[in-house]
Amino acid sequence: MRNLEQRIAALETSHSRPLIDAFHELACRLAKEQHRIEPEKQNNLVNALEQLADYLPN
Repeated sequence: MRNLEQRIAALETSHSRPLIDAFHELACRLAKEQHRIEPEKQNNLVNALEQLADYLPN
């Protein structure tokens, strides 16, 4: 069963990759505008979105 869960997680990540890349690119642009350190690229959609939220203006 664990192997199946790992395969499903990998499939979800591969389909999410364009969104993860877009969120990372936007977070990097916002970091640059705010004179902050660019964030590391995340491996999953939830973390990428949470990271982007940290860089959004209030």
